[in-house]
Amino acid sequence: MNFFKSVFSDEPESPPPGSPPPESSPPESSPTESEGPDPPQSNAVWSFGDLIQTLASKSESVLENYRRDFEEFGSGLRKETAVIREAASRAVKDLPTSLDVGAAVAQESLESVGQAIDDIGSTVWNSTAQIISHGASV
Repeated sequence: MNFFKSVFSDEPESPPPGSPPPESSPPESSPTESEGPDPPQSNAVWSFGDLIQTLASKSESVLENYRRDFEEFGSGLRKETAVIREAASRAVKDLPTSLDVGAAVAQESLESVGQAIDDIGSTVWNSTAQIISHGASV
């Protein structure tokens, strides 16, 4: 966002760089000695005051826009946080179930490994018994 452009957006645009400057009217009369330098300073003060008022009102407008943007951002952030919180809550609730399922699968795997070890053990005993009986008969 161009701050200066937003601040001075109500002012007319300057002429393009190649165009001639606008004609300014010559002064009606030159200031008299009785007026002195005070009137131009007075106008300059009022112009400066107007500039300050313009800057203040534009700054308030810009700050209001930023405030609204931050409020929208905050509400969006709260919604996203709520969605993430809900997803995390569901994941935590499902975790014991998945752990139970995983434990059941692990238990079945251990049982099948145990069964395989028992089968190997009985095969070794049977083979050993056959070898011993074959050796005794010879």
